[in-house]
Amino acid sequence: MCFEESPWPLQETWRRICHEHDEVIRFIDRQDVEEGDMMCKRWKKPPPGSINLVVDGSFRPVERCMGYGGIVRDDQGHWVFGFHGFQEGGNVLMSEALALKTGLQLVWEKGYRNVVCNVDCRELLNSVNDAESHRFLPILEDIHAILLRPWTVVLANIDMEYNQPADWLAKTGASSHQSHWCMLHDPSSELEIIIMSDCFAAF
Repeated sequence: MCFEESPWPLQETWRRICHEHDEVIRFIDRQDVEEGDMMCKRWKKPPPGSINLVVDGSFRPVERCMGYGGIVRDDQGHWVFGFHGFQEGGNVLMSEALALKTGLQLVWEKGYRNVVCNVDCRELLNSVNDAESHRFLPILEDIHAILLRPWTVVLANIDMEYNQPADWLAKTGASSHQSHWCMLHDPSSELEIIIMSDCFAAF
């Protein structure tokens, strides 16, 4: 594609790469979630009829501020939307929780009812269903209440190595210093490249 007279546009390149990626995955038939352990070895498409929400948080101790972000993809792996935000204060767990709460709230408001959600913070997953933790971090109770709504949400831990798009969005939020969250209807060129790399990180 680099040596042809008319180079492919970015969208066509991405479409072809996704096709080849899917062929490789079907060929090697990897097991991405170990039995009894919701740890994804790489990003993968959600089941048909579902969407995938991947979130991450970023805490800057020197500046005492947090960033959070997430990306939503459909069951074909296509971009649906992304988001990032900024908030002063907090800590590492708070930034992760803020990303999860915001992401879940956004997909609920947009009418999605079958969601596979990936986070790279095991502590957050363990704390969401721990009533004792809710006393020390009330946002966990908010997340728990959202999860109890009439919908299906599967929470799974993903390795940091395969969470680069959400990590980029969280860091973008942390550096924005704007006290609100931002919805992204289309990925930037830089983010699009990171998403492509993310899909192939396991190889």
